[in-house]
Amino acid sequence: MDAPMNPNMTPGSASRSGGTGFVIATVILLAVIIAGAVYFWRARADKALGSDAALQGIGTQSSSDDAAAIEADLNATDVNGVDYDLTPSNFTSS
Repeated sequence: MDAPMNPNMTPGSASRSGGTGFVIATVILLAVIIAGAVYFWRARADKALGSDAALQGIGTQSSSDDAAAIEADLNATDVNGVDYDLTPSNFTSS
């Protein structure tokens, strides 16, 4: 004999109480993975930017918009080796 059906339930609509726990666990896991990826990405970017001596020298330029000050900043800027890493092997996708 078949079990009596609740009039509010349709056939095939069984209660799924375990589904919400799975969804919450999945969301938390994804959040932890994304947070870890962002942390390591930022740490790697900070490490790469912090080691460049040319970027450190930019802060020593004057803030004046006078032509003589701009010319002095240009003369003090070292442009030797600006293209040191511009080789075709650095632009390949392999």
